[in-house]
Amino acid sequence: MRIGLSVPLLICLTVSSVLPAATAHAARIEAVQGKRYQLGKQHGPWMILVASFHTTASDGKTVKGKTPDQAADELVYELRKKGIPAYVFERTPDNEVITTVDRAGRDDRRKNLRRVAATCVIAGNYPSIDNETAQQTLAWIKKFRPRSLEDGVVYQPTPGRPGPLSGAFLTINPLLSAEEVAQRRRDPLLAQLNSGVRHSLLDADGDFTLVVATFSGKSVTQVGKAQGITLDGFLKDNDLDAAAMQAQQLAIALRDNEGIDAYVWHDRFQSVVTVGSFDSPRDPKIRLFYQKFAATQEVVGDQNTPSVKVQFLAIDGNGRKLDPAKVNPAQMDSRVKLWAFDPNPQLMRIPKWR
Repeated sequence: MRIGLSVPLLICLTVSSVLPAATAHAARIEAVQGKRYQLGKQHGPWMILVASFHTTASDGKTVKGKTPDQAADELVYELRKKGIPAYVFERTPDNEVITTVDRAGRDDRRKNLRRVAATCVIAGNYPSIDNETAQQTLAWIKKFRPRSLEDGVVYQPTPGRPGPLSGAFLTINPLLSAEEVAQRRRDPLLAQLNSGVRHSLLDADGDFTLVVATFSGKSVTQVGKAQGITLDGFLKDNDLDAAAMQAQQLAIALRDNEGIDAYVWHDRFQSVVTVGSFDSPRDPKIRLFYQKFAATQEVVGDQNTPSVKVQFLAIDGNGRKLDPAKVNPAQMDSRVKLWAFDPNPQLMRIPKWR
């Protein structure tokens, strides 16, 4: 079988990547020969469509060569060895029906046309189409001549496309809708606030998480000055740094004392602590977490008046959990840390920036 190589302009896909020259990044990109790296919704949202492989025939005969899957997997491996996160995506278009006119001039005659199925190679994980790393990596890929394409693959150079990958272009992850892409746009300031954070929500694998504690900073920011603002400048004019510290300490305490996967997320107005990582908002574990952290109602005295009891966590100076029934906030030792949980935990969609 002979394999044809092309970069179809009708496909909409994109991925961000790391410049091959960056050896430190290359060391962090897994590259296992023979392993298939499948494209997922967690990748992107912007990526590079590197190449598309499909079968071709010569006079109706089968010609010995690579299959599209083999060619794609080998190219992915070669790109990953260069430090570029590359993935495989199978495109199998549905039958397309069109209206035609026969020799007698009769219309409404329909034919089924099957577009060519292809195995595509997509690379990178970029926040936007104008991302500097994305543009630099695209320029490098266009000039790259992979060894894996030297044999078993048919490629016809043209003046406009002299190299096998010179038709590569930036597009969005084909598995994402326009709405999902819009949700994953990065706010530069949020990227700075959550960069390098221990137990960051960006490290969670699922799609949803439960917010159980909120630590607020100032409630108003100057929108007109949002563009180009630096992290130091933002924190200097805000008390979010104290809120962030409280959230970070609570997340660590939950992990150490409760064995719960707790995460931290910082935005322009507050820092939150979340628990769990769920693929669906109907995951039964969500209810269990809600019952653990949500406030309860208790009847106090003889008047049958319900009272809301907020849940909290207290730890001593050695990081050990204290019995809530024995903790009196008014007489608390200065080394004891006490955190109150939100009365009504809320489900939150996990940001997908990586």
